[in-house]
Amino acid sequence: TTDTNVSSAGQDILASVTNGSYTIVAQDTTPPILSNPSPSGALPSGTTSTTISLTTDENAICKYSTTAGTAYSAMANTFSTTGNINHSSGITGLVDGANYTYYVRCQDSTGNENTTDFSISFSVNGMYLSSRKFEIEISCIEISSDSTPAESRMSK
Repeated sequence: TTDTNVSSAGQDILASVTNGSYTIVAQDTTPPILSNPSPSGALPSGTTSTTISLTTDENAICKYSTTAGTAYSAMANTFSTTGNINHSSGITGLVDGANYTYYVRCQDSTGNENTTDFSISFSVNGMYLSSRKFEIEISCIEISSDSTPAESRMSK
């Protein structure tokens, strides 16, 4: 007899039966593992754009938000390069002296999605002034049509 009705959690997991040999397809229930966030640390002052990126342990579609705790389905920004294990997207509008955090979640091809945030955090250095002191000397010369010295006219 051949029993092709082998199931786990309500899903038929028996792929085929051949001469008493069974092939069982394991069901993927694990969301992607995210790693290698980039950039990190401080970017040079004057940086106005960068590319954020990460790696997953399996093919996935990744999205990001600037708000922590946003569900995958509610994230409006999908990485421009995604669907495999390398994900990246360009970010513009960066300003000196600011800190940035992008919260990432991904979903694999079987629908397993991350339920916790993976952060990509970095900053852009601010403009730094030299610690040297500058002294500015301003000279004013008043030209008048009368012959009274400027100091005398100013004290009146």
